[in-house]
Amino acid sequence: MSISKETDNSSITKPASKVMLGGILSLAGGLAGNVVIAAIFGAGADMDAFLTAMVIPAYLQIVFYSSLSFVFVPAFIDAETNSGDDNAWALAGTFFWIAAVALSCVAILGALFSPQIIDLVAPGFQGEKSALASRMLSILVFTIPLSGLSTLTVGIQNARYRFFGPSVAPAIGALGNVIVLLIFSRFIGPLALCWGYVISMIIQAGITVIPVLSHGWKRTLPLTDQRVTGLGRLMVPLIFLGLVLSFSPVAERYFSSSLPDGQIAYMGYAQKISSMFVLSLASGISTTIFPVMARTFASEGIAGLSKKNDFGLQLTFAVALPAIMISGAVAIPLTSIFLERGAFSFADTLGVSQILFAYLLSNVLFRMIGNILQRSFYVLNNTTTQPIVDSAFLVLFIATARFVVDRWGYVGLAWASVFRSGLGILTLWVLLLRKFPKNNLGNMFLYIIKYFGAALAAYGCARFTLFLVGSLPVFFELALAGLLSVLLYGVILHYIDKDMLSSVLDLLGARYFAGIFEKGKKWLVTIGFREFEKKES
Repeated sequence: MSISKETDNSSITKPASKVMLGGILSLAGGLAGNVVIAAIFGAGADMDAFLTAMVIPAYLQIVFYSSLSFVFVPAFIDAETNSGDDNAWALAGTFFWIAAVALSCVAILGALFSPQIIDLVAPGFQGEKSALASRMLSILVFTIPLSGLSTLTVGIQNARYRFFGPSVAPAIGALGNVIVLLIFSRFIGPLALCWGYVISMIIQAGITVIPVLSHGWKRTLPLTDQRVTGLGRLMVPLIFLGLVLSFSPVAERYFSSSLPDGQIAYMGYAQKISSMFVLSLASGISTTIFPVMARTFASEGIAGLSKKNDFGLQLTFAVALPAIMISGAVAIPLTSIFLERGAFSFADTLGVSQILFAYLLSNVLFRMIGNILQRSFYVLNNTTTQPIVDSAFLVLFIATARFVVDRWGYVGLAWASVFRSGLGILTLWVLLLRKFPKNNLGNMFLYIIKYFGAALAAYGCARFTLFLVGSLPVFFELALAGLLSVLLYGVILHYIDKDMLSSVLDLLGARYFAGIFEKGKKWLVTIGFREFEKKES
């Protein structure tokens, strides 16, 4: 890798390492919350109700996330670059108030009609389980405006190359969630799950909203302004098609609501574990590459965008493949060490571990690939292709879900979601390749084969290590299997693609921590030299 190319790619990997550091802290906070939730509530009807009530706010948050973040960030960067800070911040202020008012109205309507919404989403719920889910939803819907404003202001902060604060916000919010659960669960029971989540979202949103409000804006734009209406035209297809393409979790709850108590909770816990990898891996690359893509396209055109897209995909495969293969190999000890305590039994561990690999494929690998492809389309101001493709495969998923659930239960439903995501990603990739000039598809597949081969070797190493140390405590099983397999992957990657290993280490913050170590060493040497001079004098 040439020096110029390495420096160019470091504009992605270095800030991504900061996001990943924040993601790791958020992972720790989320893990603490999951441990507390599992210990107190286990995997039963209460968790089924909570996860079902969470589906509607999460569904709407995803819809508005796409429109607010992916359309607004390039527009903010363009206005800042070509029209000056005042115009960029006028645009920011306008959409801040639009989002605040619109999403608050959505939350109020959701609270008023929560019983009817639960009846539609979970027809298999009966009696107290349905009533509890309704009460939970009437609380959780008020996280929608908080999440929307958080998304908007995170985009503004990232466009200004401020990554660590927004990335660590979920960690601080998770701490608030844990405190609420520990204090109030004994008094208000499962409703503590809802209030803990609301408090965590208030904290998380405040960390990014307050700096934006502190900066402020001198004016806002009228709703008839050409820039506002132009962004609105881009957002409309995202919002309406997003209501369809993001419907998968709602559809899953609809078809799974008739399953035995606890199986929805298994799916929820598998989702939580896979989300930890999303925080530490997917968010770092996707968050930092989007502004870089937008600026590269503005200066170099589609050829520059193609290069950034290819590097993002290579980095994704190099990081995601070993993560999911190793995690799949250690699924049982991984689930056990994270969740198995209190009300969460070994039977629950086995139930979650059966679908963990499927969730890792869908939520980590396919999501990371989709993030790169999606951002390439958005930089090209194409906001319709990705929603249309995802919507088409969602229709196929819904058409086959009842058969899958009746035949294979929650395990079949998890794998059906994997196939839907994989087919959608493959279609998007093919369509994007047609837009890029002279894209070297052969080299990309060669990279995939190399990284997959290295990840498969790491998988085998993890499984063999578990076989050898099966009599040890679970923590040591997990630690040894994880450490040896990661080291093996690193060694293989060194021989097959040394440049990518450098990028991965950069992404993981190796240079940052090495710099801190060097500074500390120099400081100690300086102090020691001064003490030596004093003694000599």
